[in-house]
Amino acid sequence: MAKDKFDRDESVNNSEQTYKVYTAGRMFAHHELAFNAFLKEAVWRLSNKKFELVLPQSNQPPDLDKPDPALRIRNFDLMHVLKTDLLLVVFDGEESDSGAVVEYIFAKFLGKPTVILRSDSRGLNSTAFDDPYNLMAKSWPRNVVVHVDSMSVFSKNFSVGLNNNVKEMSLDEIIQQEVLAAKAGFELIGQKVAEALEQALQMPSPYPEQYQELVYQAARFAPGSGFDKDLSEIELDEIINQLQNKGSF
Repeated sequence: MAKDKFDRDESVNNSEQTYKVYTAGRMFAHHELAFNAFLKEAVWRLSNKKFELVLPQSNQPPDLDKPDPALRIRNFDLMHVLKTDLLLVVFDGEESDSGAVVEYIFAKFLGKPTVILRSDSRGLNSTAFDDPYNLMAKSWPRNVVVHVDSMSVFSKNFSVGLNNNVKEMSLDEIIQQEVLAAKAGFELIGQKVAEALEQALQMPSPYPEQYQELVYQAARFAPGSGFDKDLSEIELDEIINQLQNKGSF
């Protein structure tokens, strides 16, 4: 399996190991790409460089000119779900991103520690049994859920900066306050995600000890379509040992 930029050696930061967190979610519109990048920076800083979000938007297979690029992307991303220490899945929107759901279920099959982030205000106050996202994604083990009502957070931060003098403020001052309110939202979300990742890391595997390695061995074959050829038994053993040594297996 060829190494990529996610495979660089990690040094110890402030007496803590760095844990890699595969981040599953939307990454197609500019605001989605920006959200992922700003969230990565906030979590990295607020966790004291303990949790590094791995963004698929920043790394894709180098050989997409070869046949079936969609399959290569799929296998490449699933490989990083398997290799990383934790999963962060963003379930924003009226419907959760279908690719993120697949990556989430693969991570749950592996028993990975996972944080579910919902920063979308819609559905957070609903009484419907499947809100704010599909019930089939709920109640899995080794999960920590973070819900943030982003509209309420933004409105509160924006109002505080206005100081009831909005009629006397220039447009430039109002725009500046809007930007500050957005940045404050990232601080809150980043802090909550960092704390949730720490909590998820302490959760034990849902599998009895005798099954934990078997699950990873089976995962070489579960995706099919050549996934096992990209991951040899020796490479898989190295990944398992690394995860075990870091306490994220």
